[in-house]
Amino acid sequence: MIILEPPGDRSRLNRVGKVDTWELRYIPGRWVRRIYRRHKYRDPATGKIVIADLPKRLIKKGIPSASVLTYLLISKFLDHLPLYRLQERISRKGVNIPLSTLGDWVQRGGQGLLQVYEALKAQLLAGGCMQVDETRIAVQDPSKKGKNHPGYFWVHLSPLTGDLVIEYRPGRGRKELVEFLAPFTGALQSDGYVAYDVFDQDDAITTYGCWAHARRYFVKALDSGAQRAPKAMERIQQLYAIERHLRENDADASQRRRYRQAEATPVLHGLKQWLEQNPGQPGTPWHKAVRYTLKRWEKLTRYVEDGRIEID
Repeated sequence: MIILEPPGDRSRLNRVGKVDTWELRYIPGRWVRRIYRRHKYRDPATGKIVIADLPKRLIKKGIPSASVLTYLLISKFLDHLPLYRLQERISRKGVNIPLSTLGDWVQRGGQGLLQVYEALKAQLLAGGCMQVDETRIAVQDPSKKGKNHPGYFWVHLSPLTGDLVIEYRPGRGRKELVEFLAPFTGALQSDGYVAYDVFDQDDAITTYGCWAHARRYFVKALDSGAQRAPKAMERIQQLYAIERHLRENDADASQRRRYRQAEATPVLHGLKQWLEQNPGQPGTPWHKAVRYTLKRWEKLTRYVEDGRIEID
């Protein structure tokens, strides 16, 4: 039991009763009933009743604490337990909760998470530096039994703070990008997907490429037996060795920029000249790797100009 008293001087007040309010709490392995006892006082001068406020709850006047809602959300959406199994598991601990109530609590808990999502999204968009990628998932179509349609998880990450927002969208076009990034200004890093080109003409956004995606094409050329591929891979590895050196020495943004200018720029300059001199035969994996890299060269090499930006 937790006793809550109203703030201020109570010496001139007369206690006239109490109000008990309980909430359900979950401590791993145990369900606990916590009681908040609030003493009521009457001010003899004014006749006014004085009582302490209850702690804020996600569900106003509801009995579940944040620990209970967290347990339900994790069990259902991370551990994939249906609510009827959750109900059975909870009842074995002597706590009987109607299935409809559990469903309502899950929904209300999700609504509370939306506030966290909106705050995190606003913080991410205001951070001035973002990496974006999308990944395809199969989504069940309720109108067609046994049929799936493609959907996409869009991943938005700040490399500076680690803030992460993953948002589901039914498509992967410019519309989805613009809707999420409409208020964003700053550095935007992505792969070579053409939908991101819409931001190339936006003066408020500077676009950056990803060397991991460029390198992937040279790996495919390596697997196909292209004789030039090992030399390209060696030069790309030199770029990553520079980044490893910077990480191992905990270099800050200004130090990263200076070191990249001195060490990475010559490697990039030599790589570009060599790729231009060795385009390969159209249609071959080597030619595709060269074409992908040179087409996006400006975006791929901008990272040396800003120490905040990652190589991929």
